[in-house]
Amino acid sequence: MTWRRSTILSVLGGAALAWACGQGNVILDVDLLSFQPSLADTSPAFPVPGGFTVSDSIPVFGAHLLKGLQSKSVVDSVTLSLGASVLNTSGSGTVKIKLYFGQDSLTTYSAPIDTASASVTFTQPDTLPLGPLNIPLAASNIFSGDQDWIGVKASVAATTAMNARYALDRVRLRVVLSDKIF
Repeated sequence: MTWRRSTILSVLGGAALAWACGQGNVILDVDLLSFQPSLADTSPAFPVPGGFTVSDSIPVFGAHLLKGLQSKSVVDSVTLSLGASVLNTSGSGTVKIKLYFGQDSLTTYSAPIDTASASVTFTQPDTLPLGPLNIPLAASNIFSGDQDWIGVKASVAATTAMNARYALDRVRLRVVLSDKIF
């Protein structure tokens, strides 16, 4: 009689555990700064005369974010969390940081799958936070290949002569996968 009771309790416990799992989504929190630590370094200064805009970009870098999971899962949603500290030592204007996502290293900037950007406006010299902002991305497109490519471009649009620099302190992806893994 004891083995029947333990068997019944085991079956009920397993059923309760399966029911408690819900939809079975897997949530990945990916720190893109760990793939390219130099992104967290302070950028060189952008001296920009008033009325002009100057842009600069880094070489794109690759990341194997979901290697091995593509055939076993479907990406439900992707959210980028972006944050930076921006220092302006003179003048006024806007600093914009834009991330590009691509399927190969050659077209990440020219034909991106998706982009996300954030900006901060200065009326005087100051240090201001940019974000952190949560920006939804096109989930179905970003992770369709074995490797994803990421590029970062910054621009300074000066109203009056401006000298700005930035340091990214948060570049994270929150990826929600459907339950085809298990």
